[in-house]
Amino acid sequence: MEYKVEDLRFYNMKTSIKHIPNFRITTGRCKIYEIENQLTESEKVKFIDDLKDGIASYLLNIFSKWESEKETLPKDNYDYVKTVSKKAWIKRNDERKIIDIEYKIGKYWLFGTEFKDMSTTCPSTEYSYQMAYTGENIIDQWFHDLCVIFYLGKKKSISKSMIILK
Repeated sequence: MEYKVEDLRFYNMKTSIKHIPNFRITTGRCKIYEIENQLTESEKVKFIDDLKDGIASYLLNIFSKWESEKETLPKDNYDYVKTVSKKAWIKRNDERKIIDIEYKIGKYWLFGTEFKDMSTTCPSTEYSYQMAYTGENIIDQWFHDLCVIFYLGKKKSISKSMIILK
């Protein structure tokens, strides 16, 4: 499917509700847009890459490299990669400096969401807040966050145009 941002009609797009298991922190419901189910993962990656200068492919390459190399790095007493080693690995491999190496090593922000793990599987975030695609491919969560941004942007522009018409 070939999509452009201006062709996506997020405000009128059909949605479905996905129930998220943690009801204490969230409402327990998440709005999934029709396009999220229609596009394949490779189409989602291409769409994000076109919008954000290849960031999805770049991060996926780093994460797959991390998954293959983290077992060879020195570990601490609890069998986690040592912080110094992880920081050095990120410095060597993250040429665009997207991943944090100062405060929370391995954290990055994408489309308004903080991700604390360099993984291709979507994790849960801090305080047990569940993402829409926890346990699935991270691309689905990135694309969902992008859809929410488009929806909120469209909603904002519609409300601005209604104010102008009054």
